Amino acid sequence: MQQAFADYEFHKVYHTLHNLCVTDLSAFYLDITKDRLYADAAGGTARRSAQTVLWQALLVLLTDMAPILSFTAEEAFLALPEALRPDLKTVFALRHQPLDPGLAPAERERWNTILALRAEASKAVEPLRQAGQVGHSLTTRLTLFAPEPVRKALDGFSAAELEELFIVSQVDLAPTEQAPEGAFVSTDMDGVAVAVDAAHGGKCERCWKFTKELGSAGPADLCPRCAAVLKDLA
Repeated sequence: MQQAFADYEFHKVYHTLHNLCVTDLSAFYLDITKDRLYADAAGGTARRSAQTVLWQALLVLLTDMAPILSFTAEEAFLALPEALRPDLKTVFALRHQPLDPGLAPAERERWNTILALRAEASKAVEPLRQAGQVGHSLTTRLTLFAPEPVRKALDGFSAAELEELFIVSQVDLAPTEQAPEGAFVSTDMDGVAVAVDAAHGGKCERCWKFTKELGSAGPADLCPRCAAVLKDLA
């Protein structure tokens, strides 16, 4: 980015920022964190973590866009609540800070596998959506059939985190050889297949996720997470 500015190649700056906003943020990070931002408790750790990431991302975006989208960047900076705005009067006082991606090669490869698997899951759901068999993806349950190295990439994710990652109500993992006839078979990832079924349980009227635990912690139409959030707000 900074080299593109130094070389007056502003089209590279524009394309880099546009790709970040459209691909990395809108189509991925904002998509998977939408549930926790909307439905988690206001002071919940996961929600506050996402807010912190978005705040940091915004400051980086404003810093990088200010030289070429000056008025837009300034308006966005001044619209920030004072508590979230650095002790500066203008966006042009922000200084570019070199960013350390913080990912070892093995971890980067792991995330490439995760993103590829997520893309395959989307390919499995989309034809059903277009055919009218599936509405929102939260009405579905995914079973991911994959070789052990691919499944290992998802080690460490809780059930709730997998559901958030794939934006479905339930996710199961199984070896490739257990894939049933009729499952979506990936042409881009060897040994990966995806089965899409109706989610188990009832629909939470607050977060729209389906769960077998509906009504178990309070009102009959709420999941335990939403029931706890509303109880704290009462």
